[in-house]
Amino acid sequence: MNIFYNYSTLILSILFFPSFVTGVFLPNLIVFLFVIITVSFKFFELKKIIFENLKLVILFLCFYSFLMISSLNSNHVTHSLGSSLLYFTYILYIFSFVIFFENNRKNIIYFFYFGLVSFFIISTDALYELVVGNNTLGFTSIEGRIAGFFNDRWVIGSYLVRFLPILVGLFFLNFNYFSKFTKFFSYFVFIFSSFIIAFSGERVAYLLLLLFFFIILLFFLFKKRSLKSSFLLILIFASFFALPFLTSEKTSTRLKSNIYDYITNYSLETNQYYALYSTAINMFIDSPIVGVGPNNFRKECNNPDIKISKYSCSTHPHNTYFQLLAEVGILGFLSIFSVFIFFCYKLYNLLIDKFYGGIIFGKVAIISTFILNLWPFIPTGNFFSSWMGFIYFLPLSLYLIYKKY
Repeated sequence: MNIFYNYSTLILSILFFPSFVTGVFLPNLIVFLFVIITVSFKFFELKKIIFENLKLVILFLCFYSFLMISSLNSNHVTHSLGSSLLYFTYILYIFSFVIFFENNRKNIIYFFYFGLVSFFIISTDALYELVVGNNTLGFTSIEGRIAGFFNDRWVIGSYLVRFLPILVGLFFLNFNYFSKFTKFFSYFVFIFSSFIIAFSGERVAYLLLLLFFFIILLFFLFKKRSLKSSFLLILIFASFFALPFLTSEKTSTRLKSNIYDYITNYSLETNQYYALYSTAINMFIDSPIVGVGPNNFRKECNNPDIKISKYSCSTHPHNTYFQLLAEVGILGFLSIFSVFIFFCYKLYNLLIDKFYGGIIFGKVAIISTFILNLWPFIPTGNFFSSWMGFIYFLPLSLYLIYKKY
C-alpha cells in the first residue's frame, strides 16, 4: 500500500509544474488524483494533521461558509455553486502536500528538482521565441509578448513569477542537501527565469518580479550583514527594472503604455480596468454583505443598474479584492485581506529578527509568495479559477512545514 502511495504521488508531483502549461484540465486531474490517493492511503495521517491545524481548518471553513451563503443567496445559484461547492477541497490539497513532503524528506527535494527543470525548459523555449519570433511548437509572440508553451493564454510571466519565490525558498531551506552543480544550476535558472519574466510583456509579472527583488533587498538591508550584497542587489534590481525598456522596443512600448496609462487614465470609456473596478464597486454597494455570488461578476455586469461602460463586463473584474467585494461581500473581502496582513506581519518579523542565514532567507522567500499573490495594487486573474487556486494554496503547505523550524 505504501509503495503504491509513494510511487503514485511522486509521479503526480513530477507532472505538477508542467501541467499548468496545458490549461486547467490537467492540473485539476493531477490534484484530484493526488488528494484521492492521500485520503485513501493516508487517512489517519490526514486526520491527525487536521486536528494539529484546527484553527486554520476552522478559519478556512468559515470562509467556505461565506462562499456557500453567497452562492445560495445569488441570482445564479447553479453557476455560482460550480465555483464554491467544492472549494473545501483546497484544505485537503494543502494537507495532502504536507503529508507528501513529510512522508519522505527526499520528496521535497525531488519536488524542487521537478520545478527547477520545468522552469529551465519553459525559459529556454521562451528565449528561443524571443530570438526567432516563435517558440519550438510554433506559437508566435505578438506586440512585445511571449507566448511560450502557454500559447495564446499569455501567462508565462505570471506562472514563472508566482512559482519563483517557492523555488527560491525551497532552495535555501534545503541548501545543504544540494551539490555544487545543483547550486550553480539553480542560481542560473533563477536569473534566467527572471530575465524571461521581465521580457514576457506582462506588466503584472514584471511588477511582481520587482516587488520580489525589493523584498530580498529589504532582507539584506534589515540584516545589515553585507554592504556588498546590498549594493549588488540594488544593481540587479535597477538592471531588471531598466532592461526591458533599454533592449526591446516592443516590450518597452507595451509596458510603458499599459502601466502609465492605466495609472493616470480615469476614463470609463478608455480604461477598461477602471471601468471593471467601478462596476465591481457598484455590485458591492448593491449587495455589501454577501455579494452577488462567487464567479457571478460575469452574470451581473450587464445589469442596467450596475453597468456603467462598454468595458463593464468580463469574466471577473481583474483584481482580487474588487472581485471579493463584488462577489462575496465585505466578509469574504476581510477574510482574504486578513491573510495578506498576517503574512505582511510575518515577513516584518523575519526581517527584524536578529537571526541571519539560509533558513531565514528561505522562509522570507516562501512568505513573499503570499505577498505577491495577494498584493492589492495590481490586476489579477480570476480568484475562483482552480489554476490560480492551486498556485495560491501551495505555499501554505510549505509554510505549515517550515514554520516549525
